[in-house]
Amino acid sequence: MTDLWHALADILVNYSTKTRKGDRVLITMVETDTFPLARAVYAAAVKAGAFPYIEFSSAYLERDLMRYGDMEQLDWVTEPQAHGMEWADVYIGVDVGRVRDVTAPLAEAFAGIHNRAYAGSAAAVPMTAAEMAEVLVPALVLVAERRGVPLGFCQIEPAGAAAWIESIAVEPREQGRGIGTLLMQHALAEAARRAGPRVRLAVSDRNAAAYALYRRLGFTVTAKSARYRAERAMVLAALEGAVR
Repeated sequence: MTDLWHALADILVNYSTKTRKGDRVLITMVETDTFPLARAVYAAAVKAGAFPYIEFSSAYLERDLMRYGDMEQLDWVTEPQAHGMEWADVYIGVDVGRVRDVTAPLAEAFAGIHNRAYAGSAAAVPMTAAEMAEVLVPALVLVAERRGVPLGFCQIEPAGAAAWIESIAVEPREQGRGIGTLLMQHALAEAARRAGPRVRLAVSDRNAAAYALYRRLGFTVTAKSARYRAERAMVLAALEGAVR
């Protein structure tokens, strides 16, 4: 297992759920792609003195049941399914993201979330739905949603032998509820699966909450840069004066 899986598992077990010695931990592993992280979570729970149990869930298995099962089989609920949540003191679901096209309504929703989330940042530039759709075309986009309504998103792009997290934004009224952390956990797992363990991003040092999150996830500062903004007319006037 890579250090990335161990780091994510440590966050899920020891910080997100605060698993304690003696806790019964139910871990739902969704599809085989999640096995490395599910295994790391299992190991972290054991180290914490808990009693972990992994159950496996798959859309393919559900599809087979729907296709070949009769009504009695469809109505059947296993004992672990019926009593798993009652048995567990802690529940951790390790899921995979769904692939969705960036349609016009989604692009509009993402642009709105982005603009509201960064409204107080001097470096942020408001985006239209068309601009957002164009930016997201080459990227992998992870979406946090509730009942089909987007609450936040994370944009990942390839960057040579690493992955680049171009943007992450959460609806302001939903901030502080762990959505950003969840998006980053999925983003790091997906980045590791596609490009390896090296991930890069940029963040303003004035964004204290994001800065703390990235530190907690294991990021370190490798370089610092400054960003300047000016009106186009001012730049042209300065250039014209310099030429004279």
